[in-house]
Amino acid sequence: MQEQMVDVIRELMKTQGMSIRKISAEIAREHGGSALGYTQQISRLLNDPSYDPNFSTVEKILTALKCSLWQTNQTTDLKIVETRLDQLSGDLADVKSTIADFCLALEEMSDRLNLPNQPPPTERE
Repeated sequence: MQEQMVDVIRELMKTQGMSIRKISAEIAREHGGSALGYTQQISRLLNDPSYDPNFSTVEKILTALKCSLWQTNQTTDLKIVETRLDQLSGDLADVKSTIADFCLALEEMSDRLNLPNQPPPTERE
C-alpha cells in the first residue's frame, strides 16, 4: 500500500510541478509547524521503503497536492451528463407546466369567490 501511495504522490508532484519544498511550505502555511520538518517527512516517505507515515501526514501531503483520499473518480462520460441534463430539462418543463396549471386553477377559484355585485370581503374592525 505504501509503495502505491509513494507512486501516487510522485505522479502528482510531477504532474503539478511541485517540489518537496513547495509541498512542505504549503503544509506549514495551512497547518502550522516547520516547513523543514515536513520536508524531512516527505523525503523519508518518498525514499525510505521502511518508513510508515501516519495517516495525517499522508492526508496533509495529498491536500497540498490538491488531492484527497476521499476523492471519487471524476472521469464522467459526456453521454451520461447529456442524458441526465436532458432528463432534468424534461423534469423542469413538467414542473413549469404544473405551476402554470396551478396558477390557472387559483385564478379560476379567485374569480368564483369574487362574485359580481358583491363587495370584496373586508377585515373586521
